[in-house]
Amino acid sequence: MRVVVHVLISVLTASLLVGCATQRRTGAPLIRAGDVRVVTDDGPWRPVAEEEEIGGPWRVANGGFESPLEPLTREPLEIAPAEEPALLQPAIVEVESTAPKLAIPRRRARAEARPVGKRVGKSHAHLARDHFVDYPTRIVAQKITLHVPPALAGRARVRGEHVDVRIAGRRQAVGDARLTLGELTLEGARVTLRTRTDGRDDLQIMARGDVQFVAEVRGNILREQGLRSLLITNDQVVPLR
Repeated sequence: MRVVVHVLISVLTASLLVGCATQRRTGAPLIRAGDVRVVTDDGPWRPVAEEEEIGGPWRVANGGFESPLEPLTREPLEIAPAEEPALLQPAIVEVESTAPKLAIPRRRARAEARPVGKRVGKSHAHLARDHFVDYPTRIVAQKITLHVPPALAGRARVRGEHVDVRIAGRRQAVGDARLTLGELTLEGARVTLRTRTDGRDDLQIMARGDVQFVAEVRGNILREQGLRSLLITNDQVVPLR
């Protein structure tokens, strides 16, 4: 009887131990490291020469992992070369003046200021200064400023809708303004005459805004049309388009 009791106790003890050993676990399955072997290529998505086994049902094919149950295909990755950004080229816009060309001005004086073959009693510096004063010249612009030495200031005539003479050495005409000096004519919305006080004997014209210029020098016609600005110093002309 004692033997039978011992046997029953042993059987119950063994059953409890087996139940503990076979207790169910939840969560991710455990895979032993020895069951998996990974083989990679030298470059991204480069097809391998042969299919290589990595353990279990998985294998490497066409640069990716593949399963016999659910094949995984992946196309080689193509990266287009980067395009160099195009350099922005500055746009050059030429604006043509819609104003009609200026007519060649007529000479005011009865006789030419510089008859060919005759001496006029002026130095080369004075001849250069009086170049556009002696030859018919006309300039039309939005704003014009004329700088002259005192010897020429008294010969100039300025008129317009409003003439301001409050500042010494300056006469400014606004509105249909017009200035004449010898054979030189300046016309614009605003024309200013300034007498030089710096001791220089140069004549200088500064015109801005859709400038038109024409001059006749012994049969030769000088003409500029639709300029942004114009600078004349004595007999030198600098057009800015």
